[in-house]
Amino acid sequence: MSRRLLLTGIPGVRKTTLILRAGESLPGARGFVTEEVRKEGERKGFAIRLLDGRAGMLAEAGRPALRAGPNLLSATHPSCVA
Repeated sequence: MSRRLLLTGIPGVRKTTLILRAGESLPGARGFVTEEVRKEGERKGFAIRLLDGRAGMLAEAGRPALRAGPNLLSATHPSCVA
């Protein structure tokens, strides 16, 4: 039987750390985390990291993209996590 978990919370409460550590500790765990990418205080995009170690840019400023609300999803990078 598989179980699903969605973890939410305010910024800075260590949600990403918890998920990544759980992924290391639980054999067969699947999932991902997203992290904001900033440069000089400005948002440049979002990275995605899967629990199996694969990672890539989910969205980047200035790249061809699909709009999802106020965010742009990268049309070129998600292949690294497909």
